[in-house]
Amino acid sequence: MKKLIIKAIILLIATSSNCIAEVPGKTIAYACYSCHDEKLDDLKQAKKLSVEKLSNILLALKANNQQSTIMGRITKGFSDGELIAVARYIGQ
Repeated sequence: MKKLIIKAIILLIATSSNCIAEVPGKTIAYACYSCHDEKLDDLKQAKKLSVEKLSNILLALKANNQQSTIMGRITKGFSDGELIAVARYIGQ
């Protein structure tokens, strides 16, 4: 019985650590292309927005401090760190 409990605890720890792992900004940004397409390329090439400004926009969308149709809902699915990673990837 003791071995079963230990195995259950190890399994719980192993699976929960995968659930809270952050996704790299590059991976998330690739998903952005499905809607933003060449606009994202233009933003990346022209660097019209700084990493700080883009981070602030994404975080404001997540907090409902900036009006949007769908981006507010999408950003809620990511941690603050993941959104900042996206801004870093796009802003580099």
